[in-house]
Amino acid sequence: MKAYVITIEGNEVSENGSRTCIESSWQHKNEFSIERFDASVPENVDYEMQTFLLEWDYPWTGEVLDFASGLKKTAYQTKNPKARIACALSHYRLWKKSVEDMEDILVLEHDAVFTSKVPYDRILDTQYGIIGLNDPRG
Repeated sequence: MKAYVITIEGNEVSENGSRTCIESSWQHKNEFSIERFDASVPENVDYEMQTFLLEWDYPWTGEVLDFASGLKKTAYQTKNPKARIACALSHYRLWKKSVEDMEDILVLEHDAVFTSKVPYDRILDTQYGIIGLNDPRG
């Protein structure tokens, strides 16, 4: 399994956070290494959305029921809508890479910090296509 930490290139907070994420993983002796992954940025959102033939359909106000998935999508405030889309695109690009490479990956945000060793065997032995590591139940 490969792991990636999404990092905004040139952003000091993001760069430092990514280093902390990687160091905390090493400190807890995780069985995977983490590579830095350059984040999508607001300035490139229009180009990337066009390139990947994507359309943003998450509500900016109110809420919408997505019948295909059964999810209720609820809007939340954002200072910069293109920054939110850029975040989603960063995840999309990694999910796309995972599918194209036919490889399981772990996607981390630059503010992720490991507080214990990740049970590597439990991550790969799941019935779900996606899991959250920040589950308060451990």
